[in-house]
Parts: sequence; C-alpha cells; structure tokens
Amino acid sequence: MNKELTRLKDELMAGRPVISFTRGISMEPLLHDKEKKNATHVLIQPVTEICKVGDMPLALLSDGRYILHRIIRVEKEADKLFYVTRGDNCVGCEYVPQEAVVG
Repeated sequence: MNKELTRLKDELMAGRPVISFTRGISMEPLLHDKEKKNATHVLIQPVTEICKVGDMPLALLSDGRYILHRIIRVEKEADKLFYVTRGDNCVGCEYVPQEAVVG
C-alpha cells in the first residue's frame, strides 16, 4: 500500500476527514481520474453509521485495493452486513463487508 493510501486510512481511523483525488474511470461521469484535466477531489468522512443504498463508501478490499463505488443493495448473511457496490461506469459488482468500509 502506498504512503498516500496509508495516510488516508490512518487519518480516517483517527476520526479525521480527508480530501483526496480519485483514480480510474469506474465512477465516471461523476468522478474523474486524478490524471485528467477535470480531476475530482472528494471529501471522505470517517465512518459514523451504517451505510445505505446510494451512499458511496470508501472500502479497503481483502486484496488491498481501495474502491469508492455506489451501494446498490444491502444484504445480511447470518450476523454480517454486506454492501453490494458498483461503479456508475461498470457492470460488475463487489460484495463489501461492513468492516471493510473505512470512510
């Protein structure tokens, strides 16, 4: 994990909001890659409550990737809460456990 992402996670876990750029095209046309002329800054707040459909949580996946995708469905399996997320510019979904949400 690079230093910028480590700092981002540390700040959020300490309860402080973070301003960051976005990477990739998965949330276009709403959010734009940091390398583009119209790059998007986002304000990421620490997690304070359960997310709902339409929210865009920042999640740290088990493979070490961060994603900022929209929740399209909330599911509960046994006693665990999962968010089904998808980028606005994507067709595939991710299943994100509540505990993976960092902001």
